Amino acid sequence: MKTRCLFILILLLSVFFMLPVKADTEMSLTMQDNQVIVMNAPENSMLIALFYKGSSLSDVRIVRGSKTIIMDISKEMENADTTKMFLWDHSTLTAVSEKSESMKNKIKLEVNGHILTATLSENSSAEAFLALLKEGPVTIQMRDYSNFEKVGSLGVDLPQNNMQMTTQPGDLILYQGNQITIYYDTNRWSLTSLGKIDDVTQDELKAILGDGNVTVTFSCTEDLQEQNPGKFNFNTRRVLLNSGHEMPINGLGTYSLHGDTCINSVKAALACGVRLIDTASAYGNEAQVGQAVREAMEEYGIKREEIFVITKIYPGSEMANPEKAIQACIDRLNIGYVDMMLLHHPDPNDVKAYKAMEKFVQEGKIHSIGLSNWYVEELEAFLPQVDIKPALVQNEIHPYYQENDVIPYIQSKDITVQGWYPLGGRGHTAELLSDPVIMQIAQAHGVSSAQVILRWNLQKGVVVIPGSSNPEHILENNTLYHFHLTDEEMEKINALDRNEKHDWY
Repeated sequence: MKTRCLFILILLLSVFFMLPVKADTEMSLTMQDNQVIVMNAPENSMLIALFYKGSSLSDVRIVRGSKTIIMDISKEMENADTTKMFLWDHSTLTAVSEKSESMKNKIKLEVNGHILTATLSENSSAEAFLALLKEGPVTIQMRDYSNFEKVGSLGVDLPQNNMQMTTQPGDLILYQGNQITIYYDTNRWSLTSLGKIDDVTQDELKAILGDGNVTVTFSCTEDLQEQNPGKFNFNTRRVLLNSGHEMPINGLGTYSLHGDTCINSVKAALACGVRLIDTASAYGNEAQVGQAVREAMEEYGIKREEIFVITKIYPGSEMANPEKAIQACIDRLNIGYVDMMLLHHPDPNDVKAYKAMEKFVQEGKIHSIGLSNWYVEELEAFLPQVDIKPALVQNEIHPYYQENDVIPYIQSKDITVQGWYPLGGRGHTAELLSDPVIMQIAQAHGVSSAQVILRWNLQKGVVVIPGSSNPEHILENNTLYHFHLTDEEMEKINALDRNEKHDWY
């Protein structure tokens, strides 16, 4: 019966909407913060809202009233991306007003206690801006310029689509690729349109922005907000682990570094802002990593709590005697506590070794624990046997071996994913860096192939620890936050997957 009534309603509406719309300059139909607001509605009016998911009708709402009518559509928009609204004068059987709103290209602005929405333009600049906001809100300090706009630095470069245009109050403009402007008056120049603030007059906008400097926070609307898979904070460049500790999302791997080369490489990384260092008992360089950390703290004034060091114990004798192996790692590093300790591979004694690490966590000698080279089958067998959930799983991940089934599984368990061999690993790096698809994307952004691959990992929610002894490469490999890969570029790299593992683990 309900389905039949809905069909009849839709049929009637389809007829109604073909009738002429009666103009009424005093009446307004707007949408703000998931509320449909009608002002000066005629007597016996009926506000009708149709909700669509893609091209399919998902729901219908009807509210009767007159003068002021308010319909809260928050619940309906949770399952819809477009709404079509109609105001129907029931006494004259005339459609008074109609309006469509798509949430696919909406963003939110918070300024001086006011919340505004804006509709983005249809160009690659707006697409890149929206992709940036999906990572988290962006706050910009804006200042007056020439009595017609507020302008502030975005901090990253977006693609430009300049064209001669005359701005109008409410226009959002990208200037020189890295500055955002909000126009509150007209100006003619070659500019890139990002969008326009919805339903605000020039006087209202001027009053909201105020005089002088102003702080504006741009974000996705609640319906658009897509939490990045790894729950990374791209502003602080850290992730909150399930252990309650924060870890940087990019760092330095030390697998092949030894002696003075290891010490100098770790210090070079810390000097250029890297705060995550990965080592292991099997690497034979824990003492050098610890020495580099201590020297960098003294020479560069870095606090111990700013640095995050990961180490691992190995299968065989170390997991058979885990307490001794764990303490040996702590002693060799000699940096006080260890931020993270992993089991390097599965082993017949891995549960025993993990429970030993749990005791060291309780004693405060280790802050977080996790696993390396564990996949779905291994995790399903292992997790029920331990008390502390792993905070991290570290596996081989790169464009030719993407683990697209494993990564979401791990993340669904509220466990952070970290990738070793992000650039392909021994004997494979040159091939990966010269891949035509990756090189083309790198050229488009003015960055290196390595930076594209590492950024691709971050946007998939994978922490990266590329290894290098070259200070220039170390800096380059950790300069990853001034550009953003589009959805199309991410898909192009995703298509490179060969399921090609470059090591036996």
